[in-house]
Amino acid sequence: MERYARQMILPEIGSAGQEKLAAARVAVVGAGGLGCPVLQYLAAAGVGELTIIDGDRVQKSNLQRQILFGASSLGQNKARAAAARLKDLNGEIQYRAVDGFLLPGMAIETLRGHDLVIDATDNFATRYLINDVCVGLGLPFIIGALDRFQGQMALCNHNGGPSYRCLFPDRPTAETAPSCGEQGILGSVAGLVGLAQANEALKYLLGLNCSADGRLWFFDALTLQARTISFKADEKQLALARENFKRLPDVDYSLECGGSLEWTAGMFLQREKETVLVDVRESATTPPPFPCRHIPGSRLRAEMLPAESDVLLVCAHGLSSLRLAVLLREQGLERVYSLKGGWTKLSGEAASGGYVAANK
Repeated sequence: MERYARQMILPEIGSAGQEKLAAARVAVVGAGGLGCPVLQYLAAAGVGELTIIDGDRVQKSNLQRQILFGASSLGQNKARAAAARLKDLNGEIQYRAVDGFLLPGMAIETLRGHDLVIDATDNFATRYLINDVCVGLGLPFIIGALDRFQGQMALCNHNGGPSYRCLFPDRPTAETAPSCGEQGILGSVAGLVGLAQANEALKYLLGLNCSADGRLWFFDALTLQARTISFKADEKQLALARENFKRLPDVDYSLECGGSLEWTAGMFLQREKETVLVDVRESATTPPPFPCRHIPGSRLRAEMLPAESDVLLVCAHGLSSLRLAVLLREQGLERVYSLKGGWTKLSGEAASGGYVAANK
């Protein structure tokens, strides 16, 4: 009563609403710039069980916007570090930390049994995977996205309503959907959008008006302008999601969109044994931290690489390798990817303990 008194005195919540929150199970996919504020406010509000899913490790560049973490968190798995911090915030609820990325082989069992899923990810492959699993399981989910000084949020699949695929049926490319690492992001914008997701989640769990159902909310932090657009269910896209759900884990979401040409360091560390690693720097002045083939990008051709294996291209910072991956896909090599952040990112991940943790 003392902890939740300020929200329980609201007539729309009361003791009955607080009991609804205590009985709720929410899965948050991603513990980054969006996931951190979402998790903080859901934990503070007393949501009974939170599942945190993230296979990445905390890096110093995260601290600008991922406010659950500090210097003592560097090198730790984000899901576990977030759960540890949240237990101090509210030790009366249950936390489940999943040290790994949401992948087709485990997504159904990981998300099954929750009342709500929050998509706090930063890549399109995972967004489409979340969409298809939630449509298949009949779960509502809340999306959030960031772009420099702007953000957006929507509630999807509410009572069989429109899904993420209904809103974005066309697959984005790496050129049309650059990452925050390329475009930049103001940390407070991530906080604002994460708060909007948390607010909509609490409204849904409490049975209040879900104003983001079928409406995409835009916010511009530079102008302080906000607007919404409505979107409707597309039966063709819903049918595609249900068909993909039936075929999991055989659906290759890495081919879902050009934006998923990039692997994070954590994704590679989980798949290192099955991946062909190719250093595409013109001159390898410093030795790479992992065994690999060295083929300068200027000489690389599709026929030099195996078509039956995942091939990860790596340059110094991830830009040249991304351009090469796009070209190789156009030449018919379907399983080629680029390492986001390049050798710089991978070396830091391995040194921080990510390699050991991912391969235990």
